[in-house]
Amino acid sequence: MSVKYNIVERPNPRDPEAPKKFYPSVQASGRKTLRQLSKRITQMCTVTGPDTLAVLESLLTIIPEELAEGRIVELGDFGSFSRRTPGRCGCATARRARNRRRMYPPAR
Repeated sequence: MSVKYNIVERPNPRDPEAPKKFYPSVQASGRKTLRQLSKRITQMCTVTGPDTLAVLESLLTIIPEELAEGRIVELGDFGSFSRRTPGRCGCATARRARNRRRMYPPAR
């Protein structure tokens, strides 16, 4: 299945005077709720709807907990989730980098 996208012109946030560049921007074709996904999974296997929904809700609870512990969460072909450090700019010294921002687990 192909992915629909637009081409969007964006400025460089670090250098507003620099020429703008063009980037592909994915277009969403709709939304699905957790309940709708659960119903679709139930149609594909023998697990009941409430059981499927319970497993999905548990997964959504566990993933942030694992990320907060500093672990990478791998979900097969879907991809991996991991924490990122805040900011992308380097610092002149290691001390400044350590003091730049504190790392906290995600809010609940």
